[in-house]
Amino acid sequence: NVDPEKFSFSSKKVVDIGVPNTVIFDYDARAAKPSDSVFIQQSWDKRLSKLVARDHQQHTSIYYYPGFFQAKLRVSDQIVQQHDLFIKSNGWLPLVDVSPVPVYFKARDIFTEDGSIGLPLDKILQSNIQLQPKAPWVGYYNVGDLGEIMSDDFVFETEIKNQYSEGAAACQHTEVHVLFEGAAMVIPLSIPGCVSELNFGDMSGKKLDLSPLGVDFNDWVNVKMDVQDSVVHLLINGKNAFDLKVNLHPVKFAGMIFKFQGTGSVNFIKISNHNGDVTFEDKFDLKE
Repeated sequence: NVDPEKFSFSSKKVVDIGVPNTVIFDYDARAAKPSDSVFIQQSWDKRLSKLVARDHQQHTSIYYYPGFFQAKLRVSDQIVQQHDLFIKSNGWLPLVDVSPVPVYFKARDIFTEDGSIGLPLDKILQSNIQLQPKAPWVGYYNVGDLGEIMSDDFVFETEIKNQYSEGAAACQHTEVHVLFEGAAMVIPLSIPGCVSELNFGDMSGKKLDLSPLGVDFNDWVNVKMDVQDSVVHLLINGKNAFDLKVNLHPVKFAGMIFKFQGTGSVNFIKISNHNGDVTFEDKFDLKE
């Protein structure tokens, strides 16, 4: 093992807000042995690692998605330094998750006249994005400083609808991501027949009954996450779905992502605390 004290690792963003965003990493890894491999890893995902030269001092990397990341300096398999990196979205950012680079849309593309947000299918098709044989994921990101909202006193409520079920997208896979600084809660939903494919926290639908996460997307689906006393209560359409114990130090809310395979809509978002104070609300009234 190497001594982490002998390494340094820091970063700066080229633009303060928005994506794509180039991040310049400054590092000192000269304490690594010549036989060691040195990597810079964008986040928790080891696949997003780049081999860097032990005797160089800088490496640049592009972040294509907003979020809260922990960048890591790794020597072989040992993480020697890491720090938080906050890539903000500047309000609502719609995108379609295609490889190698997502296709970005304007916020005005998703605001509808009935007071919801959703990326219309024709807008996706106009960008020459194929929905068959496999529909890509559409994401609506809102990541940034959204007020003094802490994870230990937190009620998040929203209504969503997946609006695409053609061909291979019959399961209507949908995810609500609630982001905190250094942690995230991902709530997966699908039609009832596909819950075997879902994973929620450390629960796999292959091994456990996740049927409370199976929903009918013909109507708005109400999703409510209530966090109090280290327990997350998840309610779907007003019914208690799961209670999860979390060991989280209170951390600040960092944003949310709504993801739909194909496309979908969000009707409103409301975040409050247990005193009933509303700390964030968006009813998606048409923006000028």
